[in-house]
Amino acid sequence: KGASAARMRFENEMCFLSSANYSSFPHFIAQGEKDGRPWYVMELLENKSLPSDDAGVPDFILKISKCVQLLHSMGYVHRDIKPDNIMYRRDGTPVLLDMGLLKRLDSEAVARRNDPLLSVVDGKAVGVGTPRYAAPEQFGGMGQTDARTDIYCLGATLYHLVTGMNPCEPPYEIKPIREINPSLSAGLERIILKCTQ
Repeated sequence: KGASAARMRFENEMCFLSSANYSSFPHFIAQGEKDGRPWYVMELLENKSLPSDDAGVPDFILKISKCVQLLHSMGYVHRDIKPDNIMYRRDGTPVLLDMGLLKRLDSEAVARRNDPLLSVVDGKAVGVGTPRYAAPEQFGGMGQTDARTDIYCLGATLYHLVTGMNPCEPPYEIKPIREINPSLSAGLERIILKCTQ
């Protein structure tokens, strides 16, 4: 069962990338299958560090928010935004990776169109995403994932970038960032608290 779920996520990602030619997502190059295993090739991206200071973070917030906004306007929720799933092109454009957990926002419209990504639509999402970056509704059947789920993930990502505190490690909390570093801006603190509310 685990292998079939992993294959489905892989095929969902391949399907999305092969049809979405936008600068916010990796460019799809080729696909195939060997010995019963599917594969695909996407563009080579930079493994550059994400910004971690007041000077670089605002520009990063605007750019990565545009990636997320585009995804939502296409009718999808990412559900696994975290530092490991963001890379850069050589021109400095951030790119959102790992589309394996994509979910359609409007499942009825998807069903009517027989969309190939129908399989990613969930009911009560249980245990998808990365704990501590993922919104609470992604674990324990506490609710339905939607666009707010990605906003929470983005807030947790920003929290990690500016504080250096990984929410996946003790003390497993997101607190006001100026309690950790008083030199950080009040505006940035408000943004992160609002995202993770």
